[in-house]
Amino acid sequence: MSEKSVDRNNGAALVKPVVIGLIVSLGVTMLLLLLFAVILTKYDASPFFITILSMTALSLGALAGGIVASKIFKKKGIMMGAILGCALFLIVTIISTIVNFTGLTYQSLIKLGLCVLLSCVGGIIGVNTGNKRKLI
Repeated sequence: MSEKSVDRNNGAALVKPVVIGLIVSLGVTMLLLLLFAVILTKYDASPFFITILSMTALSLGALAGGIVASKIFKKKGIMMGAILGCALFLIVTIISTIVNFTGLTYQSLIKLGLCVLLSCVGGIIGVNTGNKRKLI
């Protein structure tokens, strides 16, 4: 067994891709929320629409994080995505609870589903792209 395969099977090897994926996820989410906030200063929107925009930002952040984490780990994209999605959901839920003083709601379940699903999709995309030889 090669040294690289032993390192990747070790649980500690998951930490670096997940942490970097979380940083990317949170960064993309924050940038999208900032962009949506700028847009919403120009237009009046209902609370329902604002909720949709925030979940869209979180979903796209989860997708980006899943891609990055699985590109670093280079295999097991669904597993990387699921771990990253759960970690992202926990961070967002903790921050939301501290800021809004709210507990878990039905929207929390939707956020969990979106985070895990889109992080897994990102994991699949990340594993299956970018590792091919270039012909030119």
